Amino acid sequence: NTFPNLIPVLTGLSTKELKKACWAKATNVFDSCNFVWDNFSDAGYETAFGEDASWMGIFSYLKSGFRKQPTDYYMNIFNKVSEDKIGFEKRLNAKLCVGPRKTIQVLLSYVYKFVNAMRNSLFFGFFWGSSLTHDYLNLPKYGDEEHRQLMENLYNEGVFNRTVLVVMSDHGIRWGEIRGTFQGYLEERLPFLFIAYPNWFRIKYTTAVANLKKNAKKLTTPYDLHETLLDLSNVAQLEQETLRKRSRRLERAEPLPRGISLFLPISENRTCSSAGIDDHWCTCHQTRDIPTDSSQVRRAANRLVKHINSLLLQFPQCAEL
Repeated sequence: NTFPNLIPVLTGLSTKELKKACWAKATNVFDSCNFVWDNFSDAGYETAFGEDASWMGIFSYLKSGFRKQPTDYYMNIFNKVSEDKIGFEKRLNAKLCVGPRKTIQVLLSYVYKFVNAMRNSLFFGFFWGSSLTHDYLNLPKYGDEEHRQLMENLYNEGVFNRTVLVVMSDHGIRWGEIRGTFQGYLEERLPFLFIAYPNWFRIKYTTAVANLKKNAKKLTTPYDLHETLLDLSNVAQLEQETLRKRSRRLERAEPLPRGISLFLPISENRTCSSAGIDDHWCTCHQTRDIPTDSSQVRRAANRLVKHINSLLLQFPQCAEL
């Protein structure tokens, strides 16, 4: 679920390591843990954290959340109260509407207001939406227009000229029949990650951006994204000579670190084991051709034909396979 996938992004730790470091049991709050927004805060950034459907949020579902506000701007209290008081259209887990607006609209409106309030400040915002994406495969499309409008407004207002934007997921859909398909199997293990940056950033940090593009086709993990965010909190780490020295140290490292910034060159020979990916979630398995007359193929084919014929029973006009 979300928690074990985002804890590496936000802390650089696994959930087991987090328990040893600062969160011994589920009834404890997370106030003693260091999150990436703390690194940005130490670097002089204003910080924000917000979710919709926060009752089942990253730090709330079966957990105790925070006793103290974790960031300078914190949306979750408002979200929880507003969804409790005027939220409706709950089809499974998430309330899709708050008053006259979709829940996702409320979250994105908060994002827009926060960014505009930070026009003259350095800022880091972590915003997580799950109201449309958590329960049903086809509901996310109802947020397309709201996301397009937000991106277009921020672009037109010049925000993206001084912002690195990360758009990501934590896993594929966890409900429904799609999980039984090969596509669903891959989506569950390979969530998307997009990183957008201003043109001047590409020119100033040429090597870093070149590595970032190459790493799009490498085996990468949430631990790597954490290291990437740390680099963005201190962009001096991306200067040409500094990056060259870091790359040389990485080449000599034995063993390789579990988390590697996406601004550094990641080896094509990286394995799931060295990247901290459990075998169950690894998609780097090899496939091989097998003869069509093998017993495995025959059993699979017979089972498939039998299943199709069962579906055709209610259609007498169809011939049996």
